Amino acid sequence: MKLGKVTSETKNSHGRWYGDACGAAFGMELLGERWAGLVLRELMLGARRFTDLRFALPGISARVLTERLGGLEAAGLVRRDEEERLYGLTPWGQAAEPVLLAMCRWALMSPDRDMALAISPVALMLSLRALIVAERAADMDMACTIIIARESFALQLRGGG
Repeated sequence: MKLGKVTSETKNSHGRWYGDACGAAFGMELLGERWAGLVLRELMLGARRFTDLRFALPGISARVLTERLGGLEAAGLVRRDEEERLYGLTPWGQAAEPVLLAMCRWALMSPDRDMALAISPVALMLSLRALIVAERAADMDMACTIIIARESFALQLRGGG
């Protein structure tokens, strides 16, 4: 399957489609289904097992996670490694990172955001990445390890990026 091509299999794994040629409409068709964007978010920093995704997204049922992974895989955003039993992003799926980071920056401006809600470790790390202002961090160089719950992340900041 070619990445990004909507096939009858892709359409059948998803609800209704907009029938609109706009790129934003197609993006919403791919990521707008409940949980799809968050599943993609959880794979942004590396491949994960099904059980790890369930742990990171406690509100999702196994059935819905299976459906979302199947739909994202059929659309060419996610790949499944049967031998390792891991789900990861394709290069096209990884290319959605700037979109997710921009959405994060946009949504963080809302005064209605509930700071008391849970956040996954990956979501926290991506939020940090989204909030770094390259111009302000241009002279900063640092490296550290951040450990949250049962996950560990290597953070490097070099010349604002």
